[in-house]
Amino acid sequence: MTQIMLFPLRSVVLPEGKMRLRIFEPRYKRMVTECLKNESGFGVCLISASAGAIPSNVSKVGTFVSIVDFESLDDGMLGVTVSGIRKFQIHHVEADQDGLRKAEVSWIESWPRPI
Repeated sequence: MTQIMLFPLRSVVLPEGKMRLRIFEPRYKRMVTECLKNESGFGVCLISASAGAIPSNVSKVGTFVSIVDFESLDDGMLGVTVSGIRKFQIHHVEADQDGLRKAEVSWIESWPRPI
């Protein structure tokens, strides 16, 4: 299993898809900084009222993304564009003191490419 940082949202991105994010909370600014520093990505998962056995109201699956672009926005927020890499399944979630969630995940096979 692999540990990744999570960014729960009310929308999803799939592998090979792109999404623009507006980052303003300190915990997620820290996440972006760590990802850029370590040349790694993070997990985007759906906030779910019926998350089952997974704590913290996040869905059981998500998409691992990489940061492809970032900018400082006029309103002081950080604009980040991410690209979906691969799907994952969450097995365990815990939170840092600032509330940034980290999860133990396993990778899910992607769908086959069209012929």
